[in-house]
Amino acid sequence: MRWTSQEDKELLKHYETHGPQWQKISCMSKPHRSPKSVRQRYLFHLCPGINTKPLTIAERQKIITLSKEYGHQWSKIAKALEGRTSLQVKNFWHNSHRNQPEKMSIDYIVN
Repeated sequence: MRWTSQEDKELLKHYETHGPQWQKISCMSKPHRSPKSVRQRYLFHLCPGINTKPLTIAERQKIITLSKEYGHQWSKIAKALEGRTSLQVKNFWHNSHRNQPEKMSIDYIVN
């Protein structure tokens, strides 16, 4: 089930009051959402520090470079990119790789 803008507002309000107490916040949500769902919605979509703009060329290059070192450890890669989440990094990688897996290089991603 998709999140509504009203649910997002309520989640932000409850987070402001209770902090990252996902179990408590999930009990207050209507319709009921699991603690995991509540946590992921906040951390991957609503957290104020998230950069929602498209990845820059430099960020794309960094993801490719770091993936050679860390493999698919998206959280470690995301920590090197200010304001980016592991979900954003993972989605970029899989979308790019799905389109042209044999051309996954810096030159391909940049252009």
